[in-house]
Amino acid sequence: MLFASIVFTLMAYSASAFASEALRYNGSGVMLRAIMYRAAKEFKEKEGIEMDLKGKDTVFGLKKLLAGEADITGGGRALKPAEVAKGLVQRKLFLDARAMIVNNRLPVDSLTTEQISGILMGKIKNWNKLSDLQFSKIVVVSPNPTSAHYKNQRKIIGFKKLPKGSIHCKRTPDVFHKVKTLSSNTFGFLSNSNVKADKDVKIITVVKDGQPVPIKQENVASGAYPYVQSMYFYTLGQPKGDAKKFIDFMASRQGEKILTDAGFFLPE
Repeated sequence: MLFASIVFTLMAYSASAFASEALRYNGSGVMLRAIMYRAAKEFKEKEGIEMDLKGKDTVFGLKKLLAGEADITGGGRALKPAEVAKGLVQRKLFLDARAMIVNNRLPVDSLTTEQISGILMGKIKNWNKLSDLQFSKIVVVSPNPTSAHYKNQRKIIGFKKLPKGSIHCKRTPDVFHKVKTLSSNTFGFLSNSNVKADKDVKIITVVKDGQPVPIKQENVASGAYPYVQSMYFYTLGQPKGDAKKFIDFMASRQGEKILTDAGFFLPE
């Protein structure tokens, strides 16, 4: 019994020591799913440092950072002055482009920024306004309106309230699956990292000021593509120790490959 008690105590101590030594990430769920699992694996292989990964959204992660319950947070907006005053520090490392997607059966390949705004504000309600073919009412598919992801996209794309009858998904990746599996009248928007080159949906080519600007590195980095969000890592105070090692790793060529493989883009 004494031996078993000692073994149990040692195991508990080892688990506690691991938890305290692991670099704790909390923040953007998009970043967690798209890059953090691979990044943590390659970072451990390079530096021998474990990571404890959790994710919900930017605001939740920043609260955990301020409470001392996370070492590094990821998110999709610049810090507010009040947050900077509390000692939070940001570093922008990559860009996320918002993809406009439709069901692959829809014979529409490009839309102007004005047409996209018209769809999202309910001014353009039917596909026959945009195509020679007769199609039914446009159904917009979006992330949950209460999510930080939705709120960020509302600012980036430029709409206040989606038209009546829109489908709001509980989880952001579900936007892709709804557009993919529902009838061909759906129109969705979400991070390019959730879509990339999947052949089951069509990424619409955006036309801005009369010029087509497909989602690709040069258009996103230059600002020619209009629906772009900067992505950040945040720390409480200037990054140091393992947190600094991780941010430097993500800024290295190896880290950049993780980002671009996931469907993100690099700043100029």
